[in-house]
Amino acid sequence: MSSVSISEFLAQSPELIRAQLPAFLSGYIAPDSDHGEVVQRSIERALESVSSQEWADLLELYGSLGQDYGSQPSHPLARELLLAFVQPLIGEGSDLTGLEHLDAAMAAIHAGRRVLLICNHLSYADTICTYGLLERMGRLDALGRLCTVAGPKVYADPMRRMGIAGGHSISVAQSSRLATNEVVLSPRESVKIARRCFNDAASEMDQGQLVLLYPEGTRSRTGHQGPFFRGVARWVTIDGVLLLPLGQWGGETIDRLSDDWMRPGVVCGRFGPLLDTRALVGEQGMSREAVLEACHEAVAALLPPNYGPVAEAPRLV
Repeated sequence: MSSVSISEFLAQSPELIRAQLPAFLSGYIAPDSDHGEVVQRSIERALESVSSQEWADLLELYGSLGQDYGSQPSHPLARELLLAFVQPLIGEGSDLTGLEHLDAAMAAIHAGRRVLLICNHLSYADTICTYGLLERMGRLDALGRLCTVAGPKVYADPMRRMGIAGGHSISVAQSSRLATNEVVLSPRESVKIARRCFNDAASEMDQGQLVLLYPEGTRSRTGHQGPFFRGVARWVTIDGVLLLPLGQWGGETIDRLSDDWMRPGVVCGRFGPLLDTRALVGEQGMSREAVLEACHEAVAALLPPNYGPVAEAPRLV
């Protein structure tokens, strides 16, 4: 697999990066797969009509992405490259259902409502698979409005940074609860960053973005939906927000936990009915944690039994 740092990647000339990008990205495809050349040709086609200015603009954004917490910009060329990379990997039989609920969410966004998309988390490929499935189903408006809440590791790898640049994103600090957390922050710093990211999410939604959040905070190690972090309760009760649940599975076959290669696989997703926090909190008197538990249940209801939460496992941590 390609193993180069961001600084090494950008140290080359723009022309050389462009010439090598198809082979570089296809280098992430497992050698035991026959899709490396398919991905390479797909990237080559996406680059054919790109102007020098577009390319320079993308590299400028790429170099600064994720250097600070909070809202991060996107570039349409990065989205084209993301889709050119992921579409050859999304195999026959992949599907996205419950689209009437997505359509209702988009209508709400156009009417000025805030919408937060909440999804289970199996793989680093989950987000790019969501992009790919939305494109296949012709939901280009939703695709163009995705704004992903992402931890620092997504911005640290050249290929994943290229993927996250395809849409708006919000760079958040990784929870101190996670064993993989590599940045030590004081409680004061953590609160400051969390407040900034929370406010940026509200601002993104006010600008018509569909903010995508993984309340588990990390990929499932078992394939089952894990508990949601209690800290997410404030996100799901942002004033006036509508919550759109999405259960998605199969991304873990494209980007496995066992290694860092990418492979073709079958990915499926299912949207559920919108949850209105104004009704849940204002009319039903639910607490923030109760709303978060309702979110967990709503996502779980969309997953096949072998992907749902373990019966005796806690729903919140």
